[in-house]
Amino acid sequence: MLKKQQDDPNIINMSIQEQLTAALKDAMKSGDTVRVSAIRMLRADIKNKEIEVKGPLKDADVIALIHKRIKKHKESIDQFEKANRQDLVEQEKKELAVLDPYLPKLLSGAELEKKLQAILDRVGATSAKEMGQVMKAIQTELSGQVDMKEVSQLVKNKLS
Repeated sequence: MLKKQQDDPNIINMSIQEQLTAALKDAMKSGDTVRVSAIRMLRADIKNKEIEVKGPLKDADVIALIHKRIKKHKESIDQFEKANRQDLVEQEKKELAVLDPYLPKLLSGAELEKKLQAILDRVGATSAKEMGQVMKAIQTELSGQVDMKEVSQLVKNKLS
C-alpha cells in the first residue's frame, strides 16, 4: 500500500515517480494484480509523456497525468454501469482506489478561500476581465489541490 508522507519520513523526499516505482515493486512481490495493473498503466502514461516532451516530468506533470487517468476510470465506471457490467465496474473502482492516494489533498473551503483571496490581491484583479490572469495564477500555484471547476465559479462570483 502507498505510504503517506506523515507515516514514513523517508517518503518526503521521494518524487511521485519514485513512489510509484516502490509501490509497483511492493505490489509485484505481494501478488496484487490490481495495483500492478493500475500502476503500470500510469507509468506507461508517464513514459509516453516523457517521450513527447523529450525529458523527465515534474511532479506537477505527473499529478496532471494521474488526474487524467482517474477521469478515464470514472468515465469507464459510468459506461460499465449503463451497460450493467458490475464486474467491470468493480475492477475500475479498485484501480481508481489505487491511484487516489498519489494525488495531493484537496484544500478545504477555508484554505481555498484564503489562498484565492491572496492570489486575487497579488494579481490585483477587480473585474471579470482579469479572470484569465487569476485562473492562470491559480493553476500555477494550486494545481492538483483544487477542483478547477469549483474555483472557476468562486472566482466568477468574487469578480462580478
